[in-house]
Amino acid sequence: MTQTELPQLSLQRYVDLIRRRRWQLVPISVLGLLIGGLVAFFIPRYYVAETVLEHNRVPGKVDDPEDPFGVIVANARETIELATSAALVQLGWPEYLALDDYGRDQFAREVESRIEVNDANRSKERSFALLRVRYRDRDGQRSADLLNKVVELWIRDRIEALRQPAKEQSLLARQRAEAALKTLNGFRRELLSLQRQYSIRPNVSLDLQREDFDRQVEQRDARARQLRAKRAELVRLETQLRADRELLAETPDRVPAQSATLLLEAAKEAKKNPAIAKVLAAMVVAEREYTGSYQPGTRQWFSAKRRYEMALQQLRSLMPVAEADPDGMMPNPEYLAIQKRIAANDLAREQLTGEIEVLQQAAAKDKQRLDALAEGFQQVELKLLDIENAENLLAAARADEQDADKVLGLLTRQVPVKVTREAKVPPEPTEPNILVVAMIGCVLGLGAAIGLILALDFLQGTFKTVEDVERGLTVPVLGGVSHLETFEERQQAMRSRRRASVVAAVALFLITAVVSVFYIDPTRLPPVVQRILAMLLGA
Repeated sequence: MTQTELPQLSLQRYVDLIRRRRWQLVPISVLGLLIGGLVAFFIPRYYVAETVLEHNRVPGKVDDPEDPFGVIVANARETIELATSAALVQLGWPEYLALDDYGRDQFAREVESRIEVNDANRSKERSFALLRVRYRDRDGQRSADLLNKVVELWIRDRIEALRQPAKEQSLLARQRAEAALKTLNGFRRELLSLQRQYSIRPNVSLDLQREDFDRQVEQRDARARQLRAKRAELVRLETQLRADRELLAETPDRVPAQSATLLLEAAKEAKKNPAIAKVLAAMVVAEREYTGSYQPGTRQWFSAKRRYEMALQQLRSLMPVAEADPDGMMPNPEYLAIQKRIAANDLAREQLTGEIEVLQQAAAKDKQRLDALAEGFQQVELKLLDIENAENLLAAARADEQDADKVLGLLTRQVPVKVTREAKVPPEPTEPNILVVAMIGCVLGLGAAIGLILALDFLQGTFKTVEDVERGLTVPVLGGVSHLETFEERQQAMRSRRRASVVAAVALFLITAVVSVFYIDPTRLPPVVQRILAMLLGA
């Protein structure tokens, strides 16, 4: 058939075609159902064991506010199946133990593929995660035993994995505490050594010792000021001595007896003779006025000078004449007074020099002692700061250790994961569902029948409708003649349809009756039929 002779594609055409051949679809669908049941009978069936785990929050962990148990569920899905190898070893499965390492790995992977972990109560408001763990095996006892052992080993490993960080934290915190304590004891020994070295009393407050140190500094400063004053006094004495020695060199050692001794003798006699004392006082006042108070050449100056000269004449008249040597000379009292003053100043200078040396030595000792003490205070304060830091580190390490021990205690007293329902031995296999497989076979048979009918119609080269003729010959069609069946053909077609109907009806009736009896009273059926139906229907 050429491209122009191909039958026209039409949904209504094929619907009519299938309606005409419905007696062929029913047997093929029943055949598909039987084939599906037969295939399902030979498909390996598995016993499904199931256990339920409850996982609470982990102490010391920060939960995700969006999904508090998301990490826990994800961890369970990834790690539960990892306990399969250890479970197989402990259960002693011979087919597993007889393999080499590669074979064991492949066997374990195949078993792991049949383990399924589901989140049974996924919700943001939940207070715990409910994990439903399933395992399917062709042996019911083995499925329950393996699942319980896997869950048992996983819970043990899970608790140990949760405890391990707390153990490591506790160990690290204990090591840090020991190191901090060792450092702290070393700092304390160094502090005692510094206190002995700088004479700092350990049983007295450092602030009080600081105050005493400040008082000693003030005393040192006072002594320093005293030393500076004495040095200034020494400079003044040395200046006075230089001036007196220059004056002594210029002053004659001998003078005429009368003029030299008048005032000196008058001073001595004034204590005994009030008249001399009065004249001497007037003379001194007059001398002060004309030498210091008034301007030379003025009337007051001349008046004061006359009073001085008159007092001097009167004093000479009152005083006896001093004794003199044959030349009329005698030692100059002023010269002797200067010598006496020089001797006194020399003595005072020597004494002052000695005091300055003592003060300098004391100042040097005070400076050395106070400087050392100041350095000692600085070293002690730095060491106290080191001790405080070490104590803080020790306290932090002990706090971390207590937190870790607290978490360990909680994990010991309150296990975060537990089995709420252990896996029981399944009474019968449940996967795959044979009834579902049979129904799928029926649907596939029906689809195959429909496809076969359509394919045969599509590949057949005969004209079946007027439209096919017009499309294939491109000539107008004047009329059509329906197919006329003979009596024998009609009778044969009726017998064939009747047989197919009877066979299908009897088959469906028998299947329905057997299944009904199986569900109502299975003891009426032979044991072989019971086992087959139990396997097929999963009851």
